[in-house]
Amino acid sequence: MFVEKLSQNVLSASRKVRVSDKEFLGFTKQLASLLRAGMPLVESIAIARKRGHSKAFGAILENIEAKLKDGGALADVCGQYPDVFDEIFLSNVRTAEKGGGLYQALSEYQSYLVRRITFQSTLKKAIAYPVFLVVTLVVVLGFLFVFIVPSFSELFDSFNAELPYATRLVLGLAETFPVFAGALVAMAVSFGLFLKLTKEKVGLQQRLDAMKLKIPVAGRIVQHSRFAQISRNMATMVSSGMPLVASLDSLAESFEKTSSGPQLRNIRERVMEGIPLHKAMLEQQLMSEQAVMLIEAGESAGDLAGMMSEVADYYESELTDRLDVIMSLFEPVLMLLIGFVVGGIIVSMYLPIFYLAEVVQ
Repeated sequence: MFVEKLSQNVLSASRKVRVSDKEFLGFTKQLASLLRAGMPLVESIAIARKRGHSKAFGAILENIEAKLKDGGALADVCGQYPDVFDEIFLSNVRTAEKGGGLYQALSEYQSYLVRRITFQSTLKKAIAYPVFLVVTLVVVLGFLFVFIVPSFSELFDSFNAELPYATRLVLGLAETFPVFAGALVAMAVSFGLFLKLTKEKVGLQQRLDAMKLKIPVAGRIVQHSRFAQISRNMATMVSSGMPLVASLDSLAESFEKTSSGPQLRNIRERVMEGIPLHKAMLEQQLMSEQAVMLIEAGESAGDLAGMMSEVADYYESELTDRLDVIMSLFEPVLMLLIGFVVGGIIVSMYLPIFYLAEVVQ
């Protein structure tokens, strides 16, 4: 009895655990392979859950296995863990349970998940090096202002002579650096607390997101990334057999805390009124006219899922190209900035010494 209660407590806690895309991809691959080999579903899950998953995810899979043995349907049981099994996965499984072919449904979801992981990895790689350079610059400046410049300041005090303006400027910056750094840390902590406290305030999150999209360059990147996600998710849900209205409802819930959430809900309402999807999207200005034209063509040809996938490819390609251009310009500029700032500080520190040497000569 104690063990059963303990297991229930673990499972209750694990409901809130988010499983990484890579771990979930590994699970779906294992499950699909076992099903393809002809192994029953319950036994397949029992084997898959023992293959190196986290304790929380393993506990969830163990509970799913138990409920399947009691006669539960896979989609219904997995649906009890929305933080782990998204609507796209559930839609694929429901369709497979009605028409058979769970292995094929899992394979289709794998393809979607691989594309999502690849896309996210591309974004992370694109910004990783510039972020590293910025962090390096901050660390180097901190080291110079805290350890190097103050040692020069003691030396210059013994000169009893007026220092060059550049040297005085650097010394002044070094004196104010601890205060400035403390203020930055305080601002960062305050901003983090603000985001945490307002995390559940949907209206405020939507307004903050709208402001974020207005930031030059960065806002466009965020917007294209979101449109790619919306298109890819919709393509996958529609192709799995989920009705369009249900797909829009799921998307609106997923993007509820962004400025796209109200747009998606308005589009859903318009589609329920009988308005074609492309017209509803055009009214809400959710995507570019070129993307909407592709969606219109897909609706006319009866291949909405295929065209939404094309739209996702378009936005992903646009985003990748834009990031490549930005980073190709940003990286050398940042390297020059690092060299200029660090070199300028070092030269400024040695200027009085050069001046003193000339006076002695």
